[in-house]
Amino acid sequence: MKRLLSLLLVAVMLFAVLAMVGCDGDDETTTAAPGSSETTSATGTTASSGTTGTTGTTGTTGTTGTTGTTGTTATTGTTATTAGGTESETTIPTGTTLGVFARFDFGTNTKAEAEGKTSHEYLTSILEYDSTALSIEYTDDTIIIWATKDYDDSMKSSANTAFALCFQDLITYEFDDMLKPGWGTWNGYPLYTGNIGKSWIGQYQYMKIRILNPTSNNMISFDFKNPTNPGYATTQKVTYMYLQGGAPSTKDETNLTTTPTNEWKTYTYDIMFLAGAGRDVAQGFASNYIGCVDLARNNGAVSGSNWAWSASSQISALQFHLLGASGPKGADTNGDTRINIKRGDHVEVDYIVFGCTIEQLEGYTSYLEDSSLAG
Repeated sequence: MKRLLSLLLVAVMLFAVLAMVGCDGDDETTTAAPGSSETTSATGTTASSGTTGTTGTTGTTGTTGTTGTTGTTATTGTTATTAGGTESETTIPTGTTLGVFARFDFGTNTKAEAEGKTSHEYLTSILEYDSTALSIEYTDDTIIIWATKDYDDSMKSSANTAFALCFQDLITYEFDDMLKPGWGTWNGYPLYTGNIGKSWIGQYQYMKIRILNPTSNNMISFDFKNPTNPGYATTQKVTYMYLQGGAPSTKDETNLTTTPTNEWKTYTYDIMFLAGAGRDVAQGFASNYIGCVDLARNNGAVSGSNWAWSASSQISALQFHLLGASGPKGADTNGDTRINIKRGDHVEVDYIVFGCTIEQLEGYTSYLEDSSLAG
């Protein structure tokens, strides 16, 4: 079991944007405990660890190592963060973060339900999907999503719902937690370090998914909205969420497809950056993933993110595209992979959870994951 690899690293000459493979191996055979974290460089250097020998790929900058600018590391202000992740709040020397948002721990008998974070009944009651395109199954600890027909270009007009799992009512009194978007620690961190010691946010910046992807699709995405914006705008898409094939390292690469795998893997993504990337492409500020990376690196900040602008409220609905990403306007050829969806394709998802820091999400596991670690 590899430890999660974060690629959102910022220094004067450093900016990586997407965390990668964090866990390799079939749940039935994986026995290794988490190892030390690594990062990868823009030259495509891979990092590998764990028991299966599978390599993590992608990178966008030229330096490896821990986060920070001019010597300030990624652990600034978070070194005392508790790993377990399911407590209501975590207090650390510089501020307070929210507990892991585990509403989307799927299955009929999950750890998150046992801890009062979600329920299978609740999730199925708010789930909407096109039953002519998808078939859904559940195990004790997972959801299995099947494509019952091929994707074709005629479905572009229904980009928000085609092959999507739509959870349209996340605001409820049934559970105590809310999906509060924002910077996970310091305002703007790690892209911008000027607010270290000045402005603490402590809301949900990162998303972790544990997924088995035996398809050729290499990208997933989701749409989000808050109560003040009843529709899913094209600038409220989070795409460029690469899977086992890794992210591009040059502007000429798209990495839309990958080699199918029958191994469970975990990935952690910086939603603040990726929501900004989706908006940048939709508004014409960049045309592809590496263009968004360059834009953020040159600006030293996310140029605009509707995830951040929702921070005064909460996320009221999410739509996950897990068989193929639905990209924003302008990203049809590099940020939208639904064309890869074929009848009979399926993915299996253990959980999708949100956290304030990568370290916090590293501590979150499911019953299925625990059983594989126990070996």
